[in-house]
Amino acid sequence: MKNMWKYTIVFLLILSLAAGGLTGCKGDGKKKSSGKGRYVEKDIEFPVKEGQEQFMSFLQSKDGNPLLFASNYLRAEIARYEYVDGKWEETDLDWFSRLHDEGMPTIGKVRDVQESDDGTQVVIMQGTAGTPDIICRGKVGSAGEILDIPYVTEKSGNQYMAITNMVIDKEGNYWMNDLNNLKAVVISPDTLETIMEVDSAYYGDVFSGYGRLAKGKDGSIAVQAEDGICNIYDAKSLETKGKLTFEKGEWPALCSDGSNWYAVSEKGISRCQIGSDMTEIMMDGGMGMMGQPKYRAGSVIMGSDDDFYVLYGQNKDYDYSLKHYVYDPDISAVPEKTLTVFGLSDNDTVRQGIQEFQRKNPDVRVDFHTSGKEDSEVTSDDIRTLNTELLSGNGADVLLMDGLPLDAYIEKGTLADLTDFTKELTAEDSYLDNILENTAQKDGRIYALPIKFRIPIMYGSPEVREALESIDSLERYLDKKPDATVFSFPDHWYIRDLLFQLYHEEIVKTNGKVDQKKLRTLLELEEKICENAGTKEFEERNGITEKYKDSAGVFTSWAEFGIIKHPDTAETAEISSVPGMTFPYGIMRELSLSPVSIQNLYHPVGIVGVNQNSTQKDLAEEFLKFLLSEEVQSVQQKEGLPVLADSMDGLKEELDSTYMNSLSSGWRFETEDGEMEFIAFGYAVTEEELRGLLDMSRTLTKPLIQDRAVWGIYQENAEKYLEGSIDVDEAVETIAQKADTYLAE
Repeated sequence: MKNMWKYTIVFLLILSLAAGGLTGCKGDGKKKSSGKGRYVEKDIEFPVKEGQEQFMSFLQSKDGNPLLFASNYLRAEIARYEYVDGKWEETDLDWFSRLHDEGMPTIGKVRDVQESDDGTQVVIMQGTAGTPDIICRGKVGSAGEILDIPYVTEKSGNQYMAITNMVIDKEGNYWMNDLNNLKAVVISPDTLETIMEVDSAYYGDVFSGYGRLAKGKDGSIAVQAEDGICNIYDAKSLETKGKLTFEKGEWPALCSDGSNWYAVSEKGISRCQIGSDMTEIMMDGGMGMMGQPKYRAGSVIMGSDDDFYVLYGQNKDYDYSLKHYVYDPDISAVPEKTLTVFGLSDNDTVRQGIQEFQRKNPDVRVDFHTSGKEDSEVTSDDIRTLNTELLSGNGADVLLMDGLPLDAYIEKGTLADLTDFTKELTAEDSYLDNILENTAQKDGRIYALPIKFRIPIMYGSPEVREALESIDSLERYLDKKPDATVFSFPDHWYIRDLLFQLYHEEIVKTNGKVDQKKLRTLLELEEKICENAGTKEFEERNGITEKYKDSAGVFTSWAEFGIIKHPDTAETAEISSVPGMTFPYGIMRELSLSPVSIQNLYHPVGIVGVNQNSTQKDLAEEFLKFLLSEEVQSVQQKEGLPVLADSMDGLKEELDSTYMNSLSSGWRFETEDGEMEFIAFGYAVTEEELRGLLDMSRTLTKPLIQDRAVWGIYQENAEKYLEGSIDVDEAVETIAQKADTYLAE
């Protein structure tokens, strides 16, 4: 998702207002020349009973209807739901319950349920530890049976096969994905012997666990053999018909009308042909749920009128959504309005908001462009180019300000005044006013608003926490205790980045100049702490790389659990979700510690402003209002907490979610003496802990703003100093000169 817009930064800054290429094609391949017609997304009720059943599979019945299975394995029940004439018809798989009552072996959860053209259901259940999976079959109203399939019940090497999903072809053969051997095996329904084995790829999928199989209406079977390659087999002859080629990392859900194959991925709905690497986009992913980062298309079936039913899901809380894509010949082929959004890096909440906003406003297309770079890859040259474009009066309608020089944009008049907009917004709903009003304000006026935020916290030794209040207090502490490690098992990137973030205001003055004396002291303190903690040796022993640190974030140490062994140190964390609380709060619970805020900081995420020169300010504000609505704020993304007060209160519902209850704990690492250490503790977050975090969130008033250009200049040269390739004088001079020049611009 983060690299789907493959533009250079210079091209991005032009930000053409023309809408993207929706082709307006139906399944018959006829393009509409009238300027009318495109696919639209509609909601379909998801019938699985929340809290009672768990989704198993989504396929097509022999009558061509959407068919869904759900299980309640604690009660040994499976429900069959068929979508007939706009309504779900429910049937219980009575044969399965009877098998259980008759003494079927103890089972784990149901992994998959499939149905053949003659109405026979096949159920795959996870075996208990050290036992093979259990497969049984039967028909509603008839007796069921447990199948003794040699490939399943006999060990391969020292392990049984792990069946992750299956399909039943028109000949009745069972195609099963075997995770352990990376195979798709074909089993005869009559003899239960293996007919054929073919390569299948590993892929962590929200529906089946690993890998995907799909079948076409002509009896063809698609097997995802490797990343970007699906082999197509004829079910009757079992011979290869050819292959479908996709982009690496795309992993689409597939279906076929017998002539064409159709793929649903983040790119949209595409028509593809065997043997060709060309695909025709029938619906742009930006116009539907497939473009949302939270969800992935797991299963798709084709209706009788060139329509598509797609089931989406995501692992976090076993959340599923069913959509119907119908061709509307009367709607404009291209939305009449186009709103452009630009951010240096991607943002999941913005993408999720875009999809829902477009669905509610079919006459609007929202184009979201990014540099195609991760936060850590953005350079000062990238930002200079952007600044030139924006300050000249051009650019996108809506600007995502994360990593940009926010104060400079306000000073230059690039951002529209959102004070009145904010007043109207907060008059309608209850927001965390401290977060909204302090992020981008000048002289009492508000110029941008965050759509999410994170809470940096610190815990550990009170003495160390006090020492970290300022550069001077940290220097005094190390003068008093020259061998102190400050942090338990830190990596040097954590020390480098955390301390600069803590003391940013001491280093970079409000006049835009770098305090070289303070910077020198900071770099020397960083070197001292790294030496005391033995960061180089620790990183080498545990194979820690900077790539990991980029994903972990400024406030997260690779070995935050180390404070359990060294309680006289301090640790930090940045809370962006309820699941993100589990590890640091588990540590604090183990040591009877409590979190405190860091300098009253909060980290605004998705800071959205409106371009003062936009000709669509009203539409831009409407989009911003939607991003701050309950519909978007209530969707929990790992990138941040909601700024809407009601949505913050809704976080309590996550405490008892299936996902939270499924989390496990434990870390294994190598200690100073070369021994392997394992630390385990309870993971559950308590309501009291969450309440404390929510109370803290209402007291934070100081936004943590990262100018990626200054940040990058510091990181590059501080790293050279810490690795010993330049001395402290050169590091200070280079950072100051480059940062001062950039800030003066």
